[in-house]
Amino acid sequence: MKMSITKNKKGLIGAIGDDLPSLIPIFLGLVVFFAVFLNTYNVYKDTSNLYDLQQEAIKIAMTLKAEPLIPDYNFFNETCGKVNTTTNWTAFLIDLPLDTNKQISLSPDTFADNIIKDTEENLFICGDDNIESVQKILQNNSSKLIYLYPITVQRKIENVEHALPAKLYVIVWR
Repeated sequence: MKMSITKNKKGLIGAIGDDLPSLIPIFLGLVVFFAVFLNTYNVYKDTSNLYDLQQEAIKIAMTLKAEPLIPDYNFFNETCGKVNTTTNWTAFLIDLPLDTNKQISLSPDTFADNIIKDTEENLFICGDDNIESVQKILQNNSSKLIYLYPITVQRKIENVEHALPAKLYVIVWR
């Protein structure tokens, strides 16, 4: 009688199959690494986009505030023409009363009524000078930055020239 001895081949799956339990933690580690890397990159990208928008707003404001006194509407328009940017922006002037009880805050509904006008009813607004689109931007919660700067505007009151304080609003958005 011939007895055959057979070996039990339990546990042998193949070359990759034997290594599969050790490969799973490596793959999970790679997934976690790249997820953290992608998240860090997105935070950096968002922060740098905001920083770029801030830099553009400051560049626009510095151009508009190059002279501490705005003598008339034509000077304001010429200064606005010097702004060189590809960012969406608008800038406008609003009176700054010295009486703190008469000061108003920027509101999408009422800002257009408060923009300074010259004697020919020209509004001191430049950039995107469409009042309706600026109102939509102010109401919208998109990524926008609003900067406020004090400035002096020369205006004629009762046929006498006065240098009066004003608020220069610079708004930039994407």
